Amino acid sequence: MYVITDNAVKYTLKFLFTVAVPNGISYSVEIGEKAIAVKIKEYTILLPIMREEYSALLSGIAKYQKIQSLTGEGTIPLFFAREKDIFYTIDGKTVAVCGDIVTPSFVMLSRCEELETYEADGLHDFPASQSIACKYGFIDYPIVDEYGLYLRSMLKRLMPGLKIIPNKPKLIPTHDIDDIERFKPPKRIFTSLATDLFRLKSLKITSQSARWAIRSLYLDDPYTHAIKYLCDFSKRLGFVSEFYFMGAAPYGFDRGYAYSKRAIDAIRYADEKGAVLGFHAGYYTTERPELFLQEKERVEAAIGRRAIHGRQHYLRFNIKSTYKMWENNGMKTDSTLGYNEREGYRCGTCHEFKPYDLQSDEPFKVLSERPLIIMDGTIASRRNLTIGQGYHNVKTLMDRCKKAEGNFVVLWHNTGLTRGMDEWFKDVYCKVLTEF
Repeated sequence: MYVITDNAVKYTLKFLFTVAVPNGISYSVEIGEKAIAVKIKEYTILLPIMREEYSALLSGIAKYQKIQSLTGEGTIPLFFAREKDIFYTIDGKTVAVCGDIVTPSFVMLSRCEELETYEADGLHDFPASQSIACKYGFIDYPIVDEYGLYLRSMLKRLMPGLKIIPNKPKLIPTHDIDDIERFKPPKRIFTSLATDLFRLKSLKITSQSARWAIRSLYLDDPYTHAIKYLCDFSKRLGFVSEFYFMGAAPYGFDRGYAYSKRAIDAIRYADEKGAVLGFHAGYYTTERPELFLQEKERVEAAIGRRAIHGRQHYLRFNIKSTYKMWENNGMKTDSTLGYNEREGYRCGTCHEFKPYDLQSDEPFKVLSERPLIIMDGTIASRRNLTIGQGYHNVKTLMDRCKKAEGNFVVLWHNTGLTRGMDEWFKDVYCKVLTEF
C-alpha cells in the first residue's frame, strides 16, 4: 500500500494553490502526521490529512460530507468532514479546512490508486469503474480544481485585496491517426465494403463507402481528407488541432500503415495550416519500451521534425512504466489519461500538470500531462448513448472545465467523420467546438 510522503504533500499543495491563485502566492508549510499548517502572511490555514485512512479511501468506504460544486450543479465529496456544506471555518487568524483535500487530490493527480491490484479492462488498462472517481460519483467533476477554487474563495475572503489573475480556458482538439488511408492497399476496398454491408448491415453506409472508394482511386482517401477537414475546421474557429501519427508495424491492436505520397501530402497540409504534429505510441510499447523509440523515429521521419507531444494508442497506460518511458524519450506532453469506457476527469483536473514519479518521490522534470476529457469512441460506442445524450454529457463537462479555467482536451479520430459517425461529428464535435 502506497504511503503519502511529505514530498507528495508539498507537490499537491503547490498544484492546489496554483489553481487557487494562478499568478502565484507565497506561503510556507509545516507538515505533521495528521495536519498541515500553511502560513500566508498573518494567517494560518490548517488542513487535515488522513494518511491512515488511505486504504478506506481507495476501497470506496471512506466517510465524507457533500459540498456544493463550484463548476456547476451538483455536489462533490469533502472526505472525512463532519458537517455538510462547510468547507472551512475561521477563528481569528486561523482557518481550518473541514476535510482532507490533500489525500484525494494526490491520488487523482499521481494515479497512485493504479498501483493497487485491480481487474484490468479488455484493453489491459485500469478501468474507470475501479477508480475512486466512480466509487464516490465525482468522475464528471474536476474535483482537484474544485478544491483549488474553494481555496481561492477562502483566500479572497481573508484578503480582499489579493490580486488573482484567472487562467483563460482553452479547447484543445486532438486527433489520433490510428489509420491514415482506408482504401490502401486497394484490396482493402473489398474487405472494407464487406464490413459495412455484413457487419454494420447498412446500405446507406455501404453506399457512402463505395463512393469514397471510387474517389480514392484518383482523388483523396476519406481518412487523409478528414485530416485536412479537421485542420481547416479548427483553424476557422480559432483552435489549433493536434494530430498524433503512428509508427507501429501492423500487428494485433496496431493497424500499421505506410506513409504514402497521399499521406505525406495530408501531413504537409496540416503543417502548413499551423497544426501540431505529434506521436501516437503503439499498443505494445507499454510492455516493450524499446518499440517506443523505433516507432517515434519513424513518425519523426514522416513529419520532418521531433515529436514531443502525443498519446498512447487505446489510452493504454501503466503507472509504473509509461511516464518514465515518455520522459526518457524526450516527450514534452502526454494526453493519454482519460478512460476508454467513460468520459470525465481521470486525473480530477483539466489543468496541465507535472505527473508524479512515485518511485523517486518527486515530479517528473520534463514531461507534463494534459488529461483527456472526451473521446469520440467512448460516447458514440462504449457508452451506448444517443447523440442527444452524448452532446449533453460533453457540453456539461465542457462548461465545468471552462469554470475551472482549464484545458478541454477532446479526441476525435480522423476515422470518425464517416461510416455512421457523420451525425455524431456534426451534432456533437462541431457543435461543441462552435459553442466553446
